[in-house]
Amino acid sequence: MLNLGCFMNKIVAIDFETANISTASAISIGYAVIIDNLIVDYNNYLIKPHYTVGEFLPQNIRIHHITPKMVEHAPSFKEIYEAKLKEIFKDAYLVAHNAPFDMRVLKSLFGLYYMEVPNWKYCCTVELSTHLWPNIPGHRLPVVAEAINYNLSNHHDAKYDALACAKIITAAMKDLDTTKFEGLCFMTKTKIGTILNTKDKGWNDLRHYKPDLNNLIKWTDGDYKCHPYFNKKIAKIGELKDMSPENMAGHLCNIGGIFHEFILGDTDLVVLSDKYYDKYKEALTSIIFKLKVPGVILSKINKARELKKLIISETEFKEELFAYGYMDNKTGIPKYMPYQYM
Repeated sequence: MLNLGCFMNKIVAIDFETANISTASAISIGYAVIIDNLIVDYNNYLIKPHYTVGEFLPQNIRIHHITPKMVEHAPSFKEIYEAKLKEIFKDAYLVAHNAPFDMRVLKSLFGLYYMEVPNWKYCCTVELSTHLWPNIPGHRLPVVAEAINYNLSNHHDAKYDALACAKIITAAMKDLDTTKFEGLCFMTKTKIGTILNTKDKGWNDLRHYKPDLNNLIKWTDGDYKCHPYFNKKIAKIGELKDMSPENMAGHLCNIGGIFHEFILGDTDLVVLSDKYYDKYKEALTSIIFKLKVPGVILSKINKARELKKLIISETEFKEELFAYGYMDNKTGIPKYMPYQYM
């Protein structure tokens, strides 16, 4: 049997069905495991809800068709987690369609049974699909599934909803040529969430964060040691016309460069936006003085006065960035285009 707890590059799609409006009233959990962009396992378990939150509402039964009798002899969530899910979820990133709901259910269940929530990170495929495929008719799970050529005929069966969510992830990764969770979120501007354990903030408390621009995952396996920006620390001044900070940092990370959000003492190159390049290149030192920036920056600007090539325009920067083999082999254009970061 494949040990699903031993893979580092693992994503688990999940889906819950509940008995009522309480996020702790889960009666079914479905999951699908993705490893290196392949779905290797999917299943679901019926859950006997805790007696304090176990009342079934007719409208919920109409949606998922699970009745009290069907879960009467089912194990509790704690029993299922300890016996089955703990190993499956180990070291995994979690994803769900409308993830805030499913993550609140997950955290509520851990709180109900006084279990400590592992430090999972997660993302929402509603948000991801909205950013990546904005022109599809809608972003409900069956609609997105149909857009990626998956027929979700058993909607609200937790196993098949989790599988559909996993197929969205694998389709997105295929489109963007990556197998990395954080790389996928970064390229689609999808927020990465984390579930907080702090009880004083409430069991439903969730937080989002933006991937650190200086600790990006490299998205391709290419070797760019001959690239002029390899191992170079590069900052920018002014808004670049076609390149956001995330876009610039992502490209530099991919070729082994380092993005500086500010000009620092060890910055190797400063990119000045085309809008201001001709007008302000020579006057940059005076501008920095007027802004009263720290002395560590002044020393770098003084160096720039002696080495004019330290400051280049965004056009020059992009021309060099996308040269030296850093191109898509099929199309001859940059591997990652600006629209992928919007």
